[in-house]
Amino acid sequence: MKLQVHSIHFDADDKLIDFIQKKIDKLETFYDRLVDGQVFLRLNNEGVENKTVEIKLKVPGNQLFAKEQARSFEEAIPLVLLVAVLGLPAILIFITTRKVVYVFWMLIYLLALPVWNFILPVYAFWHFDDFSWGETRYVPWLKSGAAPYERFVLIGK
Repeated sequence: MKLQVHSIHFDADDKLIDFIQKKIDKLETFYDRLVDGQVFLRLNNEGVENKTVEIKLKVPGNQLFAKEQARSFEEAIPLVLLVAVLGLPAILIFITTRKVVYVFWMLIYLLALPVWNFILPVYAFWHFDDFSWGETRYVPWLKSGAAPYERFVLIGK
């Protein structure tokens, strides 16, 4: 993918441009039909978070745009790419199907990811010794005094 980096109000060094190129190249693992991209690096005079990164990516039939402000450019670029990675499937779904309901369900899926991957496992780990809701290891023949092998009928002997 052809990438243009524009630095506004300062001169970007080669390390920063290589860092941006390396991060943008990883984006092609998610979608290999990216046409080209432009990265705008702005240095503002306001506050602590005075560095702005804007990324425009062209895909066939559309254009993605993401913008993030942070304390350093190295901190802002992964956040912008996260927006692009999550926004790219939504745009592709809409382009290919022309149904907004699929994008809605994708957003539901993205909101459910933290629940399924973090909250439920932590809850399960925290309460795995809690048997107040029932017996999970109840074996009927062990309570009656019968041996486990007496429960099964052997065929052939």
